Amino acid sequence: MTGTNEIIKIHVMPQRCAVSPTQDCRGPDLVCGQQNIQSQQKNAKKQAGQKKTQGHDQKAAAKAALIYTCTVCRTQMPDPKTFKLHFESKHPKTPLPPELADVQA
Repeated sequence: MTGTNEIIKIHVMPQRCAVSPTQDCRGPDLVCGQQNIQSQQKNAKKQAGQKKTQGHDQKAAAKAALIYTCTVCRTQMPDPKTFKLHFESKHPKTPLPPELADVQA
């Protein structure tokens, strides 16, 4: 040595894969060859299944169920019985709409 500190670079060769000796293994968590293809197919199937289940939206379904709207306060109700009870309790001085006249509360 000449008195200066020399940096020694050590080149580490990647390990050869046990399944396919021509490929380099990138790490212990990666798989090679047929296992990789099967894993990708399984993952694609799983992702497609998750997209189908995400299609159901509870908020949209609940909003679609609210089909009666109060003409005074614009509150939405799911059925005419609830609508009539709401109207009688919240708007007692307002005359009942004709569609609620025959509803049994």
